[in-house]
Parts: sequence; C-alpha cells; structure tokens
Amino acid sequence: YGAVGPVGAHPKSRASAPKEWKGESVDSKEVDFHEDPDGLRKALDDIHLSNAPVLIEIKDSMVHKLDLSAVAGVVVEDGHPNLSLNRSLIIRAAEGQRPIIELEQPLRFRPKKVKGADVDEQQELDAIVSNLTVRLEGLFITGGATGPLIARAGLHNLEIVECTLHPGGHRKLDGTRAPIRRSLDLREPYGFTDSDEGAAFKETPGVILQRTV
Repeated sequence: YGAVGPVGAHPKSRASAPKEWKGESVDSKEVDFHEDPDGLRKALDDIHLSNAPVLIEIKDSMVHKLDLSAVAGVVVEDGHPNLSLNRSLIIRAAEGQRPIIELEQPLRFRPKKVKGADVDEQQELDAIVSNLTVRLEGLFITGGATGPLIARAGLHNLEIVECTLHPGGHRKLDGTRAPIRRSLDLREPYGFTDSDEGAAFKETPGVILQRTV
C-alpha cells in the first residue's frame, strides 16, 4: 500500500480479546467456520437482548456470508435491516487469522431503544446510547450488493481497526477495472425515520479509522 507500516486486515499477532469493555464484563462468543459455517449469523441473533457488551471473535480465515435480514431481532427501518444494539458490539479476528465477511446488504447499526416513556427512562437510555460502540477489528469486509459496505452508524462511536473495507477497482481477467465502491456512507440524521427517535438521539457519532484500508 506504500505505507510505512501494516495497514488493513492481515493474519497477524494481536492482543487477547478484552474481558471488559468500558467498565462492563463482556459476553464473549467464538465463531469457527469449520465447526459451523453459519456461526457468525447465529452469534448475532437476538443481540438486542444482551445487557452486556458482546464480543464475537472469529477463529478462522474463511469467508463468512452474512445476510442481515436472516439475523433474529433485526429492525427494518426505511426498508433496510439494521442490527439493533442494547450494548456495544465488538467483532474481531483471532490472533493469526484474517476472516472475510461477505455482506448481502450494507451494515447498519442502531440502538435498541432511543425514546423513553418518561424522564427517568430517557436518562437511562441516554446513558446507554452515550456508550454504544461498534468496533470491527482485523476483518476483510466485502459484499456483492450495490451501495456502501457500512451505511448507518446511529451510535456513539464506530471504530474500524486494522480492517480492509474492500475498495473494488481490481483488474478483471479481460483487463478492465471493476468500479471503485464506497466503503462508508454515513449521513445525518443518522438513519432515524421516526422524528421522535431522531430528536431523542443526542449523539454526534464518531467514526474512528485506525490502520484501515
């Protein structure tokens, strides 16, 4: 890449998976394609019910096809499936691995609930959302669908660390170039179609890219 150090997803040494995330113990899940090719989808099922940060570690370098519409508990908003989160989500490669996630649709993330029924519930929800983070680490993310790879981040932070968001532009067998694709297309008002939810969402999402293509 012409960079002075490693950039993008590589099967490299990496730190052990954290046991805590921002002061909370994590709910750790392991995915191994050789044991279950549908393991990633299953690990994401009903993630909105978790009361602890969820950490999914992928223990292989295989191709994991992910159809968000098949994940239990997704929220369809503006015609698109969204992963609904009650706590932060970390999806990471295990040490020495470079898993490939092949998306059927762009990734979209939103809080499970934004608008409270009263002042007390609103304060509780605001505290949850103010800590809501998705961290992707060591992943090669691609997909055949048109549009960006990540199309929504209605969160506090989206962190993409040592990943490759497949940019396209590769040379085909006939010598022509494939089109360049968008990696991210994240827009205000952050994907909320309900005006009450949009008004209750107090975050300005941060997007953090570190050693990422």
